[in-house]
Amino acid sequence: MMLRGQSRIGSIVLGLGLLFSSPSFALENVIIPKNQTATHQLDHGHQISGAYGMQNYFFAVNDKDPVIYQLNFVVGQSGKKVTTLVPYKKLEELYGYYAYAKSIPGNKKFDLEGVTSCSNNGMLFYLVNEKTGDILRVDSKNLTKLNINYDNYPDFNYDLGNDEFMGVTADCANNKLYVAKLKNPNIVFEVDLIQGRVVRQFNMSTGSDSEDDISDLFFKNGQLY
Repeated sequence: MMLRGQSRIGSIVLGLGLLFSSPSFALENVIIPKNQTATHQLDHGHQISGAYGMQNYFFAVNDKDPVIYQLNFVVGQSGKKVTTLVPYKKLEELYGYYAYAKSIPGNKKFDLEGVTSCSNNGMLFYLVNEKTGDILRVDSKNLTKLNINYDNYPDFNYDLGNDEFMGVTADCANNKLYVAKLKNPNIVFEVDLIQGRVVRQFNMSTGSDSEDDISDLFFKNGQLY
């Protein structure tokens, strides 16, 4: 496995590219020139915790509510374009939502920290619920918790003291998910959706308490960023 720093423009997020061609390991710092970035102020406050871009669409989740938002640009009263997040899919409207929420103790049921999408006769999403460590499958009508076998990878066994699962991305063509564990240790897990189990992990931890967090992932053209 080779790890390398990557910067891309557009919907590809800055992160780490994984190339499964070598057992060597290398890590680079990445500096993005100012002319390659743009900041868009949202029309009102959101605590954005995960995002996913595809073609002309951009989706986001936040840790305030169980909603998948879509990023839109509208013309405001000043005549200028305003960036707004519009509810695209409210999880509470899906079959399976209330049964899942009922299974979670306490008042706060959701803390969405990662989102990715696959096309499947419409939109198919995978979400990470930081509150429980669950990976959720969301289609046009249903919310389902994925039952994942992690017997050979005990670090996947989530608990609140385990520094949370955060980002998620999908290799849709090969039915694989990649899930990021924030830190202590820094691990990216590969989940085979057909087998329903973790099949590989990439431990990128330095062993230091000050190590960088892994908070989001993106997969494109056979590479993991």
